[in-house]
Amino acid sequence: MKNTFWVILLFNFAYANAQKDFKTFNSEIIRIETELSSDKMEGRAMFTRGIDSASAFIEKEFKKINLQRFNDLNNYRQEFKVERKPANNVIGILKGKSKPDEFVIFSAHYDHLGMEKSGKDKIYNGANDDASGVTAVIALAKHYQEMNINERTLIFVAFNVLEASLPSLVTKLAPVHARGTAIGVYNTTQALGLFVGPWI
Repeated sequence: MKNTFWVILLFNFAYANAQKDFKTFNSEIIRIETELSSDKMEGRAMFTRGIDSASAFIEKEFKKINLQRFNDLNNYRQEFKVERKPANNVIGILKGKSKPDEFVIFSAHYDHLGMEKSGKDKIYNGANDDASGVTAVIALAKHYQEMNINERTLIFVAFNVLEASLPSLVTKLAPVHARGTAIGVYNTTQALGLFVGPWI
């Protein structure tokens, strides 16, 4: 009888902690996506204050998670030029423990359509396209950092320029040249849930 009591007590304790962890996780998801799709981001169009603010926010989140820098970058910004104007992707990594030369990429794009010149509701906030995808990338980075069991190198990327009808520029101007073998590439666009297999 005593054993049954302790099992029930332990189960209740574990369940309460799981509920607490879920609430914390859920509030973090809401916080990140709300920030990325807020009016102050001004729709995250290329070459605007809004896209710069979004980049700075993602970089700050990567730093909080303590992701490592990609290749020889001095920070999380992979800078390039589009039509002679500066732009950047945001990249962070978790080094693999036993297979660092094999890698998996998680990506989404953080740019969006910006603003209309006039109108009452003129900001294209882009919560689903693609603040949700970037939120998923950040959440996955935090999850794998906390788990600390990834055998392969994990690369987390927030791409720019996809909404400008220039998707090919991502690979032409700022290719993600990882040294090693790609095992998987997951684009989390417009999705906060995805299956991640045992190959991580």
